[in-house]
Amino acid sequence: GGNASLTLQSAGSIFVNSGANISSTSGALNVTLNSRLEDGFVTNAAGAIRINGATISSNGGDIILGGGLNPLTMPAIGTALNDDGIVLTGGATLLAGAGSTSMRGEGVAGSSSSNTYGVGVLGGSVVRSTTGAISINGVGGLVGTTSSNYGIVLGDTGTRISTAGGAINLTGSAGGDTGAGGFHFGIALLPGAVIESTGTGTITLLGSGGATLT
Repeated sequence: GGNASLTLQSAGSIFVNSGANISSTSGALNVTLNSRLEDGFVTNAAGAIRINGATISSNGGDIILGGGLNPLTMPAIGTALNDDGIVLTGGATLLAGAGSTSMRGEGVAGSSSSNTYGVGVLGGSVVRSTTGAISINGVGGLVGTTSSNYGIVLGDTGTRISTAGGAINLTGSAGGDTGAGGFHFGIALLPGAVIESTGTGTITLLGSGGATLT
């Protein structure tokens, strides 16, 4: 078949669990997960995205995770029950090939919990392209006295952001700017996680810490 597009849209959060894989083997499939958009035109305050153990393989199509009226420029935002904006965990995999991958998330504001991330790629999850660009933008939750509200966090053995010839761009801004908690890093690369270019691809990391870093 030819190229196609698939959009999953929710007024609140979106969950893609193990076994609910999305893929194309004939033609590029553009895949968009669009949280916090109601009736196609009303942007709600919160709506997270969580992919747990599932695979999205677009066969060269673009993969977009975000929220609101334009998920390419607006974030998925954590909720009271799901603090983080976007989380990939449990060996989740995004494979775009020559297509681009965009993830944009923001942690919930006002949570009493630490570890409120904009975007988390954890638990052996993989984001990979051949020549497509990979762009991850995350803003940690703005809270009072909690800690470790990372803009972007990558962690655990097997977790990998990888390209051969594309550009990898990570931009993270920490939360916790008004509080006394510590370890508010724009980008946290924890043990086991890897960001790599296996060919001519470039890697750019831009992190902005919170008021209290340690």
